Amino acid sequence: MKTTFEEMISPREDLSVSRKEELRKLLLERMPIILGNLTVILDAALEKHRHVSTATPPPSPTRDGDSRDSVSLFSTSPLHSDDALSKMFTSLHKDSLESLPLLDSDSQTTCLMALECLAHLFSWIPLSAMITSNLLSSIFHFASFGSEPTLKSSKGTELGVIAMTCINEIIAKNCVPADFEEFLLQMFHQTFQLLQRLTRENANSASGSMLAELDTSYIEKFTDFLQLFVSIHLRRFEDSTRFPVIDFLALLFKYTFKQPSNEGFYNCLEIWTVFLDYLNVLVKNRSVETHTVLDRYKEALATLVTQMLRKLQFRYNQSQLEELDDETLDDDAETEWQQFLRRCLETIAKVAELAPDDTFALVVGYVGGARELAL
Repeated sequence: MKTTFEEMISPREDLSVSRKEELRKLLLERMPIILGNLTVILDAALEKHRHVSTATPPPSPTRDGDSRDSVSLFSTSPLHSDDALSKMFTSLHKDSLESLPLLDSDSQTTCLMALECLAHLFSWIPLSAMITSNLLSSIFHFASFGSEPTLKSSKGTELGVIAMTCINEIIAKNCVPADFEEFLLQMFHQTFQLLQRLTRENANSASGSMLAELDTSYIEKFTDFLQLFVSIHLRRFEDSTRFPVIDFLALLFKYTFKQPSNEGFYNCLEIWTVFLDYLNVLVKNRSVETHTVLDRYKEALATLVTQMLRKLQFRYNQSQLEELDDETLDDDAETEWQQFLRRCLETIAKVAELAPDDTFALVVGYVGGARELAL
């Protein structure tokens, strides 16, 4: 099937243009059936092995202690005032990313090939008219395989990476299906669940972070997804009561500061930059009053700046800072230390554009505290 798709997109040179268009049209007419069959293949593999799964299902996001820790980073979270998130997860219970079954070798190979077909198709078919909630849910289930270190030896990483490739194709194409609001709600919900998986603590890791145990390629794919999700879809749900953005930011905060590499950390800072730029545009265009933005995000922004300042100080981040090279210059004539410093300060400066007084007070407070400690 994959070979057929590839041949249809890059047919022989001796075919006429009209014949190429005819073949493409015929294939697109049958695409709903093809996508339906691929969905059945993926769902059947999950269902076949679900009964042998011995893993404990992840607790509800509104009851998970680790989730509460992440959300309590920002006390303005809707969870402190109502059960908006609980209602959201209840309404989408059928799409929950439950415990992951262990697939046998044949199922792994079949699912990998099915996901590769989807990734290829998603690169050229009109997704808005063809993507379904069932297919999206199935792909997210396989994306979560990459978030489990215990599945690395059973092609879990490969399944997770190719599934995230499919999801990124959907996001990058700005897919807008007919039931767009429900589609976006489902994607937000499943993104939230994946973030919970990725940011949970891991007692078996020296760093205590689950991310440190995962494959780098999967983390990169997931970070790419978050950047696409925030840059393309944030404006569509940021002011909606159905989407608890503060809770999402709390998990993004944990994901950012649990990154096992500097490059991963920098990529996450770019996501925050996209978000901060969006808020700045809202204010500058007078789409909303400045105080409205600050009232909603004040604590989240202050927490971000505080943690950035801690990352720059040896008393809070000595082990990482000591590993930074402060002698060798890269292609941009920067040392590792200079790049680290610049990236952190640029993020703080972005926040200062929105909340200059509060940011100045935090910076002065930390600089003053550092001086007192030195004395």
